[in-house]
Amino acid sequence: GAGNVHLNLEESGVDAYTVSAHKWLLAPTGSGLLYIRSGDAQKKITPALLDGGFKAYKRSGGTVPYQTIAGFKYALDVFDAVGGTRATEAHAARLRDRTRRGIVELAVRYEGLKILSPTDKTLSSSLLTISFP
Repeated sequence: GAGNVHLNLEESGVDAYTVSAHKWLLAPTGSGLLYIRSGDAQKKITPALLDGGFKAYKRSGGTVPYQTIAGFKYALDVFDAVGGTRATEAHAARLRDRTRRGIVELAVRYEGLKILSPTDKTLSSSLLTISFP
């Protein structure tokens, strides 16, 4: 997710991408963003419940949560100051590897305890899936 894994949306070719900013970016709960690639993607994606077509993504009625928007911006500033996605990704990988080593040690004593996540680091994230007996 955003903040945990480096991702270049333009290079990825995705049409749309959403971010729940309160997770890895540590922004206020309820903050996030929606990326829709310009061009054909914007023409193909229509809001399901909002009136007004694509302009609903740019303008909407109601009370604007300025404190959430300001908190999101502050979270991004802090995130950048501590090294951004690359630093977070590296730190999470170190924690994953440390946890993996600990679970491997425990598996010697507890029959059936297994790590199901791939060992190939190019196929795995910072999360581990574990099977308990």
